[in-house]
This record gives sequence, structure tokens and C-alpha cells, in this order.
Amino acid sequence: MSTALNLKDSLRNSRVLCPGLCEIDYQIADALSEAIGNQDLYALALVNKLALIFTQPSDTHPILQDSLFITQIIDAIATEEYADEFRTLCKNVFDWDTTKRFNVTTSDYKDRPYIDFAANWWTGRIQRQITTITRPNGEKMPRQSLMTFTPEMINRFYSCLANEIAKEIDSSLYHTSRQKTEYWAPITPGLRTAADLIGIKYDANPFGVFPGEVIMDISEDSVIVDKDILWQKR
Repeated sequence: MSTALNLKDSLRNSRVLCPGLCEIDYQIADALSEAIGNQDLYALALVNKLALIFTQPSDTHPILQDSLFITQIIDAIATEEYADEFRTLCKNVFDWDTTKRFNVTTSDYKDRPYIDFAANWWTGRIQRQITTITRPNGEKMPRQSLMTFTPEMINRFYSCLANEIAKEIDSSLYHTSRQKTEYWAPITPGLRTAADLIGIKYDANPFGVFPGEVIMDISEDSVIVDKDILWQKR
């Protein structure tokens, strides 16, 4: 059994600590942060708190089937032992199948936080995968397009994309960079270069690694995804 942890503040700051997920994922982290209070909890107790949320319907709380990526948030904010135990428990209790998330450990662009955030966001988004697909009849089948990442691959993707973004910003008249996907495939050179480097296959596949359609605009002042400001210079 893993050591008990106090994850209240980390859950509340999950948008920063675990970038690249969807707002629905962060909403369940917010709800869980409120539910646990300021106390150390074992992984089993955290799962029990999570289960309790779903028995108390609320207009602001996500529903069970939309909440499975809380497992990746725990990957990002807890110890590996704790996160692995939490994932196993969620599989047993909720029948959730998600891939393990790896944090970026390199710090090439900490001095240019807008580049660091943008590359980290995409690194998180490509890891937002489920391992099985549920058919309309309820039968589960393995996801054919599943991409298995390693920590080394994640760091290489981050470094390559960060380098490409930096080159675009430094050579641009307006010192900006745009990274974009359409039909579940990267269409801008930076994303394509990083994807090719680690062997990500991309096509018009709704179950692929990349999101369907996302536009990210990056500058020294802000990082904007689909008109939402996710990072801003202070």
C-alpha cells in the first residue's frame, strides 16, 4: 500500500500541474479537492471520496463516464506508487481504462515559460487516451490506434516541439507561433516534426492520438487555445 498523501492543493492546481487535458477533467479534480478537505488520504480513501461525489448529483460536478481522466491527474501530482494504486482501484471500481501519463522531466525552456507551457500542453494532450472502446451493445474491444509512450518518448516530443515553437517565434515578424490540428491530425510543421520523431501515426481517425480540431496561438504574452487564454504573462 502506498503512503497517504494530502492532494487538496495539487488537485485544485491541476490545470497548471497537469496541462493538456479537457475542462471536464479539471472539474472533477476541483470537485475531489473540495470533497477531501485538508487531510492525508490513502489511494483507497481517495477512490471512496470520488465514488461519493457520484452519489450526490450536482449541476457543477461531472458525471461518472466523463471523469476517467482524473487518473492521469493523479499520475501528474502524486507519487508513482500512489498513482498506480489509484489507477488499479479505479479500474476495479469504475471500470475505467486510461493510459498512464508521464510528466516532462527536461527543463530546456523554463526561461521561456510560454514555450514551456505550450509544449507541455501538447505533451499532455497526446497522452489523453483510453485503452478500450465500448461498442453500443456495451462490449469492450481493444483500441487499435492506441499509442504506448515511454518517459523518454515524452521528453523527446516535448523538446522537439519546444525547439520548433522557439524557431517559429524567433523568425516570425510578430514573434508568434501557431500549432494546429484538424481531423485528428497535426497540420502545422512543429507538431508534425515532433510526432514523426517519436513515431506517432496520424490520420483522420477520431480515436487517434491528436484532438480533432485545436488551434493554439503562442506569444511571449500568452498561450491561447481555441480563444481561451491558458497561460498569460504576469
